Amino acid sequence: MRGYLAGLLVMVTSISIGCSSQSDTSTSVGTTPAVNDLVAPIASALAAIEGDGALLFSTSEADCVATAVVEQVASDRLIELGADDGTDLTGLAWNAGERDQIFATMRNCVDLLAQLETFFAGDPALSAEQVTCIAQSYLNSDVFPEALFSTAPDPDLDAKVDAHLASAYDTCTAA
Repeated sequence: MRGYLAGLLVMVTSISIGCSSQSDTSTSVGTTPAVNDLVAPIASALAAIEGDGALLFSTSEADCVATAVVEQVASDRLIELGADDGTDLTGLAWNAGERDQIFATMRNCVDLLAQLETFFAGDPALSAEQVTCIAQSYLNSDVFPEALFSTAPDPDLDAKVDAHLASAYDTCTAA
């Protein structure tokens, strides 16, 4: 169980720290050039995230998230936070409302449940139903978006993640 918690923190940290990439990502969004100038670096950074346990974005998922975020958040705010320099969005100082809006966008564009299920499926002692139960519990918690968008190591947040996952594990594996 502790291995899962440590691994999940790697997953959360991987996306929070992210990889920056300035590679050219074209979009077919019919928006103004200024908006497209923001979509490309954000989409590139999201698509460049890699690593064991990291939340991964296909090119189309990255484009979906980047486009929606740029359309939802004022361009000035994105530039103020540094989103125009190839960030993956999660390491920025979003306010709670912005974070919730971006997380909702990620849920609409990316099958986060499937990614969490893949992560938790590494335990051969868990049935498919138990894996889905744990993944669904974490996905629907307030802790997951908070951890996903954390900008620095936070022992209190780590403890909240551990407590939530331990509870979900106990609930979902109870006979």
